[in-house]
Amino acid sequence: MTLIPPFLQVEPWIGATSSPVLILRFLGTSPDSSSVIPMLTSLCQQICYNYNVPNDDIPEDLSPLVQHLKNLFLVATESKPLILFLDSLDQLSAADGAHQLAWLPVELPPHTK
Repeated sequence: MTLIPPFLQVEPWIGATSSPVLILRFLGTSPDSSSVIPMLTSLCQQICYNYNVPNDDIPEDLSPLVQHLKNLFLVATESKPLILFLDSLDQLSAADGAHQLAWLPVELPPHTK
Protein backbone atom coordinates (compact mmCIF):
# COMPACT_ATOMS: atom_id res chain seq x y z
CA MET A 1 0.00 0.00 0.00
CA THR A 2 1.29 3.46 -0.91
CA LEU A 3 1.27 6.17 1.73
CA ILE A 4 1.68 9.09 -0.67
CA PRO A 5 -0.87 11.84 0.01
CA PRO A 6 -3.22 12.51 -2.92
CA PHE A 7 -1.72 15.95 -3.62
CA LEU A 8 1.66 14.30 -4.29
CA GLN A 9 0.27 11.74 -6.71
CA VAL A 10 1.23 13.74 -9.77
CA GLU A 11 0.80 11.11 -12.48
CA PRO A 12 -2.74 12.25 -13.39
CA TRP A 13 -1.39 15.79 -13.92
CA ILE A 14 1.63 14.95 -16.04
CA GLY A 15 1.30 11.43 -17.38
CA ALA A 16 3.07 8.19 -16.58
CA THR A 17 5.96 8.57 -19.02
CA SER A 18 7.63 11.65 -17.56
CA SER A 19 10.11 11.98 -14.71
CA PRO A 20 8.96 15.01 -12.75
CA VAL A 21 11.08 17.14 -10.46
CA LEU A 22 9.00 17.60 -7.32
CA ILE A 23 10.05 20.38 -4.96
CA LEU A 24 8.34 20.61 -1.58
CA ARG A 25 8.61 23.48 0.86
CA PHE A 26 6.95 23.52 4.26
CA LEU A 27 7.06 27.23 4.95
CA GLY A 28 7.47 28.74 8.38
CA THR A 29 9.44 25.82 9.83
CA SER A 30 12.78 27.67 9.95
CA PRO A 31 14.03 31.24 9.53
CA ASP A 32 14.99 30.54 5.90
CA SER A 33 11.60 29.04 5.10
CA SER A 34 9.80 31.97 6.72
CA SER A 35 11.38 34.72 4.65
CA VAL A 36 10.61 35.10 0.95
CA ILE A 37 14.15 35.88 -0.29
CA PRO A 38 15.89 32.84 1.27
CA MET A 39 12.96 30.64 0.25
CA LEU A 40 13.11 31.81 -3.39
CA THR A 41 16.90 31.45 -3.40
CA SER A 42 16.52 27.89 -2.17
CA LEU A 43 13.97 27.12 -4.90
CA CYS A 44 16.34 28.53 -7.53
CA GLN A 45 19.21 26.43 -6.18
CA GLN A 46 17.16 23.25 -6.21
CA ILE A 47 15.83 23.87 -9.72
CA CYS A 48 19.38 24.55 -10.94
CA TYR A 49 20.61 21.34 -9.31
CA ASN A 50 17.84 19.17 -10.78
CA TYR A 51 18.13 20.59 -14.29
CA ASN A 52 21.94 20.92 -14.39
CA VAL A 53 21.82 24.70 -14.68
CA PRO A 54 24.68 26.77 -13.22
CA ASN A 55 23.58 28.43 -9.98
CA ASP A 56 26.39 30.91 -9.47
CA ASP A 57 24.39 33.90 -10.72
CA ILE A 58 21.31 33.75 -8.46
CA PRO A 59 20.43 37.37 -7.59
CA GLU A 60 20.23 38.50 -3.97
CA ASP A 61 17.63 41.27 -4.39
CA LEU A 62 13.93 40.41 -4.58
CA SER A 63 12.94 41.80 -7.98
CA PRO A 64 15.80 40.23 -9.99
CA LEU A 65 15.46 37.04 -7.92
CA VAL A 66 11.79 36.74 -8.88
CA GLN A 67 12.66 37.25 -12.55
CA HIS A 68 15.43 34.65 -12.28
CA LEU A 69 12.99 32.14 -10.78
CA LYS A 70 10.50 32.80 -13.59
CA ASN A 71 13.28 32.15 -16.11
CA LEU A 72 14.21 28.91 -14.34
CA PHE A 73 10.61 27.72 -14.64
CA LEU A 74 11.23 27.63 -18.40
CA VAL A 75 13.83 24.85 -18.12
CA ALA A 76 11.14 22.28 -17.31
CA THR A 77 10.27 20.00 -20.20
CA GLU A 78 7.50 17.60 -21.11
CA SER A 79 9.71 14.66 -20.17
CA LYS A 80 10.97 16.34 -16.99
CA PRO A 81 8.25 18.68 -15.70
CA LEU A 82 8.67 20.82 -12.59
CA ILE A 83 6.13 20.58 -9.79
CA LEU A 84 6.35 22.96 -6.83
CA PHE A 85 4.40 22.43 -3.65
CA LEU A 86 4.58 25.34 -1.22
CA ASP A 87 2.70 24.55 1.98
CA SER A 88 1.59 27.19 4.50
CA LEU A 89 2.09 30.36 2.46
CA ASP A 90 0.47 32.19 5.36
CA GLN A 91 3.53 31.33 7.48
CA LEU A 92 5.81 33.53 5.37
CA SER A 93 6.95 36.73 7.02
CA ALA A 94 5.08 39.75 5.63
CA ALA A 95 8.45 41.37 4.86
CA ASP A 96 9.19 42.11 1.19
CA GLY A 97 5.48 41.86 0.36
CA ALA A 98 5.50 38.08 0.67
CA HIS A 99 1.80 37.87 1.54
CA GLN A 100 0.77 39.66 -1.66
CA LEU A 101 2.34 36.76 -3.61
CA ALA A 102 3.68 39.14 -6.27
CA TRP A 103 6.74 36.86 -6.39
CA LEU A 104 4.59 34.03 -7.72
CA PRO A 105 3.75 34.25 -11.45
CA VAL A 106 0.06 34.49 -12.31
CA GLU A 107 0.64 32.07 -15.18
CA LEU A 108 3.18 29.28 -15.20
CA PRO A 109 4.95 27.86 -18.25
CA PRO A 110 3.42 24.68 -19.74
CA HIS A 111 5.63 22.19 -17.90
CA THR A 112 5.63 23.89 -14.50
CA LYS A 113 2.85 23.32 -11.99
